[in-house]
Amino acid sequence: MKAIFASKKTRLGLSLTCICVLVMGLAACAPQQPSEDANKGAESVVDFKIPAANENGIITADAWQEVYPDEYATYKQNEENKDPGDYTQIYPQIQTIWAGSAFSKFYAEPNGHVYSLTDINETGRNPKTANCLTCKSSEFILKQNADPTLNTSDIQAMKAQVSEPISCYDCHENSPAEGAKAIRQFFVNAVGDDASKVPEGAMSCGQCHNEYLFPNENKSAENPWKGLAEATPEKV
Repeated sequence: MKAIFASKKTRLGLSLTCICVLVMGLAACAPQQPSEDANKGAESVVDFKIPAANENGIITADAWQEVYPDEYATYKQNEENKDPGDYTQIYPQIQTIWAGSAFSKFYAEPNGHVYSLTDINETGRNPKTANCLTCKSSEFILKQNADPTLNTSDIQAMKAQVSEPISCYDCHENSPAEGAKAIRQFFVNAVGDDASKVPEGAMSCGQCHNEYLFPNENKSAENPWKGLAEATPEKV
């Protein structure tokens, strides 16, 4: 009888414990009113002054530093990725496989975004026209949107007019709170209606991290495919 009585007491204790855990769980999951401190924090995020844009209409990374110090610090970590290797020396076969292409003469490893304008100055491909700045600076994109003929202009003259490398504007324009956005229209046009299937962040990165060409006399960038179904290795 003692064993049976103890067993009943044990089951009763377990039942009460389960009920208590359930009640506590439901209470924890119930909607909570935001605390006064939380509201203060939310106000501080919203209540900031948008920095002034530079002469080319871009809010630079340095200008955003005080508003988004953590993001700025992460961006500046790109500076650690310096002294890229030369693929034509690491993989000498490139010189044969891509003979006749500029890549067979000079092909550096990927570098940090902060070096995009530095790289265009140090490239061994000897670019002549400004279209080579297409994925080097958002400042050029704004100028190009206003005047597409700038693609064929002298690159040295254009480099003197831009100073901001790949930075904040390239990913979300001057409105970070509105989320990522691709600003290079040639890529947006190539993806077309399929853009609704692609995360905005992927579109933002993909606008430069894709295979594009300059097949026309106006030197405008184009992808060798239209729509994601055509974005195959064969097309590229």
